[in-house]
Amino acid sequence: SHAVIYLLYSGQPFHREDHEFFSNFLAGNVSPERVVVLLSKADMCSDLRNVEKYVRDQLSKEFEGGESFFKNVPVLPI
Repeated sequence: SHAVIYLLYSGQPFHREDHEFFSNFLAGNVSPERVVVLLSKADMCSDLRNVEKYVRDQLSKEFEGGESFFKNVPVLPI
């Protein structure tokens, strides 16, 4: 794919299912430079900085194959 835009709800970001999606479909298949993570409803989030940090921490964890593929993926509030 040319790009992957992954949309997360800022009220409940990065569940187990999100990690499984990254592991099963993106890790090793899509270049991290082609991935962008968006946080929806950012204007309604009371602690956006911590949510962004949490998502970045989750993206820095090891995925399928034992590598941290997505540690530099942009996380952008919308």
